[in-house]
Amino acid sequence: MKTVLFFSCEPGGAEVLVPVIHLLQGQDEYNVVVVSYGQGAPIFEKHGIEYIPGRAYDRNDYTLFERHKPDAIITSASSFPRKDMTERYLWYNAKQLGIPSIAFLDVLQGYELRFCDELDFGKLIYFPDYINCINETGKQELISLGISTDRLKVFGHPFQSEMKLRFRHFDPAPLRKRYGYKQDDKVLLFVSQPIYEYYGDGLGFTQYTVLKYFLEMVCKQKANERIIIKLHPKERKEEFHGLLACYPHLQATIVQNEIPSIDCILIADFVFGMYSTMLTQAYVLDKSVVSFLPGRKVEYFMTKYDYIHCIESFEEGYDYDNHCSYLKNCKPFEYFFDKHEFLEFLKNIAL
Repeated sequence: MKTVLFFSCEPGGAEVLVPVIHLLQGQDEYNVVVVSYGQGAPIFEKHGIEYIPGRAYDRNDYTLFERHKPDAIITSASSFPRKDMTERYLWYNAKQLGIPSIAFLDVLQGYELRFCDELDFGKLIYFPDYINCINETGKQELISLGISTDRLKVFGHPFQSEMKLRFRHFDPAPLRKRYGYKQDDKVLLFVSQPIYEYYGDGLGFTQYTVLKYFLEMVCKQKANERIIIKLHPKERKEEFHGLLACYPHLQATIVQNEIPSIDCILIADFVFGMYSTMLTQAYVLDKSVVSFLPGRKVEYFMTKYDYIHCIESFEEGYDYDNHCSYLKNCKPFEYFFDKHEFLEFLKNIAL
């Protein structure tokens, strides 16, 4: 039996690994060991995956390898280098021991942060033996950075692929009823992010200016829509009360943990936001999705490659009742996880 060691300490990274862990746990030839800490640990716990509490590991720290003797390691590639270098050091340490490693990307952006040196973001020096770059677009992006094609694998996005299969025949009516929405209500979901808290006014927009644009847009069309404003965990409701007070005629509800993110998406007809991963999930679930990125000072791969429509200025109009007219130049985003190809790959490297 071959032992495969999984690691992630970030929520997005943990999510992308969950279906891979479940896949290997269903195979008789693999012993699966999961190590986690930080914000990744609750994700594994949420999905019923037992994990060993870990810590930050340094270069030449072979504790995990000596304890579990893995035949291969599988990690995410999602941690911020000045916050945590464990993913990179695990790749390095595995290389010293001759143990193959593969990292799964969760999004197609920010490569300079995923493989860089701790002190020099422009210096890409830490790599696993293989990188799952999701699709051909990701592959070309990494090739353009000088990464060898021999290192790049296209297996898809496990979490998004599983989510699509899980909800492909989903009927939102009972879920809408649970949260007080009728079947014939038109529900608009606005996904907020703590832009101001991270960047101030440096991007030319904040969650508040984008939300104001969104509310003005609704006012110009129909005022009887049901609006859900889904906050990021780092945002507080009271920070939005003043803005919403300017639109007393709109049926808007601010939501934190009362409605899970996935439920917000499932009951919505339209999903609006900036560059949250919730927009990508909404796209996968066939919702009508629009990104507001005035000036495009932030790279969001779903708009960069025209997978979803992007509003680039506060002067630009948008009619959500005619959403299909905005999709003529949009391309399909490939994310299907090829389980059989991945299992064959793993069988060949974990010798």
